[in-house]
Amino acid sequence: MGWFGRKPSEDDVVAEVTRLARTALAERGIETVVESTGDPANPLLRADASTSYQLGNLIAQCHGAPRRQWAELVQNHVAIVDAAMHADRDTVLDADALRTQIRTRLLADLGPEDPTDLGYARPLAPGLVLALGIDFPDTVATLTGSALGDLAIGVDEAYELGQRNADAEPIDERDALSSEITILVGDSLFIATKVANMENLVRTEIGPAPNGVIFAVPHRSLIALIVVRDAQSLVAVGALKAVVDGFASGQYGPLPGGLISPDLYFWFDGEIERITGNPDLAPDAVDARGRLGEVAARLDA
Repeated sequence: MGWFGRKPSEDDVVAEVTRLARTALAERGIETVVESTGDPANPLLRADASTSYQLGNLIAQCHGAPRRQWAELVQNHVAIVDAAMHADRDTVLDADALRTQIRTRLLADLGPEDPTDLGYARPLAPGLVLALGIDFPDTVATLTGSALGDLAIGVDEAYELGQRNADAEPIDERDALSSEITILVGDSLFIATKVANMENLVRTEIGPAPNGVIFAVPHRSLIALIVVRDAQSLVAVGALKAVVDGFASGQYGPLPGGLISPDLYFWFDGEIERITGNPDLAPDAVDARGRLGEVAARLDA
């Protein structure tokens, strides 16, 4: 699996897949309207106040397939998602099943603009929240706020088990983009979620990071990072931002599930701060007013 996707060859793929998905849902008696999620490559189909379908993953799948296969891909996807969303609630929310299928899911913090009911999601850092999802064999259903009251386990336990299960998801590739920048990627939908437990990621995948880790999560299946070892590590921040900008602009093709964040973050001593994209600084400025600045000063000394 390559982490740089193939550029789409059809300019109208989003419109065509959206049309096909609306038609497939209508054939099942589900009428929808198109809503924006803020990401042109991840439109949302709204059926009613509690039922919606995001199309980013399906659109990305179709980008990588011949156009003649799109209709079949859409039909299969709609069948799987519709079956999961309308599965028997006692089965979906059974305690034993939840303990193995629950996952935390890292998402962009859309605030009041979020078209889904995710007001319960827990903030991780500016621009990032952790929601809960159920990992089915063929799809992932993100839990809405209205579903939390029906969980057979408590919300705190769901988050604890969900993060543990996300931590256990396999990383399939580890690529050195440069001497400083590393890419972790996997087929799992929960690779980016691993940054919510950076201590575990450091222990199992990255190695010692006494000076912290600068990281980015452009989409759900990838983490780009710099382990801060010395002052030279900080010089690579600009190169890392350029890579993330390439993802955010579509330079490497469609993003699985859509864009999570175009920003860089710094983890140090159990805390995460956003170091680019802060509104009181220039768009490309690196914010060194917090712990990153303290670490940089110590390394320079």
